[in-house]
Amino acid sequence: MASETHTLGVTPGLPLPAVRAFLRGVDRHLPDRARETLALLSTEIVSNAVRHGEPPAELEVTWLAGMARLVVRSGGPRFRWHGPPPAGKEGGWGLVLVNRMADRWGIKRRADGNEVWLEVDH
Repeated sequence: MASETHTLGVTPGLPLPAVRAFLRGVDRHLPDRARETLALLSTEIVSNAVRHGEPPAELEVTWLAGMARLVVRSGGPRFRWHGPPPAGKEGGWGLVLVNRMADRWGIKRRADGNEVWLEVDH
């Protein structure tokens, strides 16, 4: 498959099931395991962008040969991931899942906000 990119604008109040529905509309060619991983990780990073970032936000999905790349861009101040939250803390586990399940991932500061990207091989 040649490179193919799909973008979803993330508006305040967008229900997270809408993110998964968007992915289901464009990821039918992937193996089930990759689809499940992308669905989970995309909702985690979109949820973080909505909760901690500022509008505008968007999810970009790019299919490449053997790999899926998700990028979530949002406005807001710089942030850094400091690893897992303290034991017993509710919340703060989204990037822990990304760190454990994505093949590659990172955080990039942009002039107007942040970008969290991840890649899943399939």
